[in-house]
Amino acid sequence: MTNLSKFKNQKKKFDALRDRLKQQQNDEGGSNSYDDSWKFRPKMNPGSTKDNFVIRFLPHMAVEDGEGEFWAEGFVHIFQRNDGKKVYTLCPKRSKKDKTPCPICEKSVGLYDLVNSGAASKADEDLARMYYKKQRYFANVLVVSDPRTGDDNQEGQVLVFEYGPQIQEKVTDAILDQDIQPHNPFTGHNFNLVIKKKGEFVTYESSHFSMKSEEVADSDEKIESVLDKAYNLKEKVFGDTREYEQLKALLTGKKSDDDDDDDDEPSKKKESTPSRTRDSENEGKAENDGDDDNFDDVSGEEEDDSKKSTDDDTDTDSDDDLDIDDDELFE
Repeated sequence: MTNLSKFKNQKKKFDALRDRLKQQQNDEGGSNSYDDSWKFRPKMNPGSTKDNFVIRFLPHMAVEDGEGEFWAEGFVHIFQRNDGKKVYTLCPKRSKKDKTPCPICEKSVGLYDLVNSGAASKADEDLARMYYKKQRYFANVLVVSDPRTGDDNQEGQVLVFEYGPQIQEKVTDAILDQDIQPHNPFTGHNFNLVIKKKGEFVTYESSHFSMKSEEVADSDEKIESVLDKAYNLKEKVFGDTREYEQLKALLTGKKSDDDDDDDDEPSKKKESTPSRTRDSENEGKAENDGDDDNFDDVSGEEEDDSKKSTDDDTDTDSDDDLDIDDDELFE
């Protein structure tokens, strides 16, 4: 007898299938679009100097039935290639001790070796910082309140929020010092994501958790509905990580041998059909917690992050979000 119940809970698998087919269609059809509708993209209203988003961190149901860490960690690379194209891509390393080879990391380390030997120029040092991997965290969130209007408003949606060390420190402080369970759907606390302009930068330093705990929704059925919309972060975020040769091609702008294969996997992007991707958008403005043109000092020893300044050592040189212009095409 056919088990019909298994078809009632396959939305996530269907969404994954649809995403794969959509990517295949883009790769084959030459589309420049990149579907990032699953990402939370906080962006200040035009002319505003301060905006407040309210989000609720959700449990990662794919890990320990939602009782474990509600975020996933990784690294990204954000750089501008010699041909002028800006690139944002996941680094294959998932932790500071991860030894997975990455040609972009190797590029950065090679430049820092020159810097440390005294044989490099200031331009070489700036390039080394640009290529260096940047810490990122990914979490499912419910957008409780969005100050924007029109199509930009994401209120009520369950999305993936990509953020950096400054916000993660607030999460850690809430758990350790305030005894808050940010992701608990019944006793958790909303997070006020405050975006402010600070000179030429944008900062999230005023962001904080609400003092009062509250339920995600007013009934168990509605709470379950919200949690059912959450993504498997490992699959959604890291299922598209490029292989070494693909990253090398992305770095140089030259087609990789992998791209000659007619049986390309959906994750393989062709140079002739660059996809468009973005993290958070800020109209091309620098962000003091996420500007890809402003980095902390790092050492030439790529694996030894003890020699690297943390993203929270300075207000003006961290990289919690990306400085990405909507009008740019990204790979």
